[in-house]
Amino acid sequence: MIGWRARLGIIIPSVNGTTESEFFRCLPDGVSAHFTRMEFSATTPEQYEGMLADVPSGARMLSHAHVTALMFACTSGSFYGGLGYDQKVISILREQCNVPCSTTSTAAVKAFRAVGAKKIAMATPYQDWVNKKEKDFFEGSGFQVVNEAGLGLTGFDVCELHPETFYSFAKSQDRPNADILFLSCMGLRTLEILPRLEQDLGKPVLSSNQVSLWELLNLAGLPTDIITRDFGSLFKLGHGRVEIDRSPVNQVERTAA
Repeated sequence: MIGWRARLGIIIPSVNGTTESEFFRCLPDGVSAHFTRMEFSATTPEQYEGMLADVPSGARMLSHAHVTALMFACTSGSFYGGLGYDQKVISILREQCNVPCSTTSTAAVKAFRAVGAKKIAMATPYQDWVNKKEKDFFEGSGFQVVNEAGLGLTGFDVCELHPETFYSFAKSQDRPNADILFLSCMGLRTLEILPRLEQDLGKPVLSSNQVSLWELLNLAGLPTDIITRDFGSLFKLGHGRVEIDRSPVNQVERTAA
């Protein structure tokens, strides 16, 4: 049977051409991912405000697939309305699908706390007005944002951004006093660069797709270390702080990669 350990339900913006690929490359045997979309093709206030209209039907259709846990997988869409907006979205999901539910921004807050972060630096593809909303959301959730910057991209341009290009930009946004670096947006390809950023910066580096998958596994009652593909140290987190492996072997492997 497909998804005999867990069936993960994910609602993504229609413009997202990234998340399915990243999840499918990581999922272990017995865990399946099932996707539906909500209309969102450009980063505008009108698109954000209209996106929630598609959430009830998306959640309801995923319930037909007997999903174990459900995720509203849009970072900016889940903090767009300010502090507490993610909880409003979760309430809409629960009305349609009686399973544990979350959003990407909710997952990010939980992951920040799990790694013991208090000060965060953020690298995003967003325009400045979206970055401001994200900064306010995370600071309202109890964190200090020591740096945040975006590339000013909108729509499908985010999904076409090469990981190596975003690696350079993200690395430049880290700050010595930041406990973590967060790469925000489900449209970003980050699977290839998270381990390298962690090794180079010596601190946890989290991304939207990563924290969303981590949260889904938690909601489904599965251990997160069942992810064997290296998608960052978050999946190796035990009861203590994340430890970054900076051994000489890994440094050589990184150089050769």
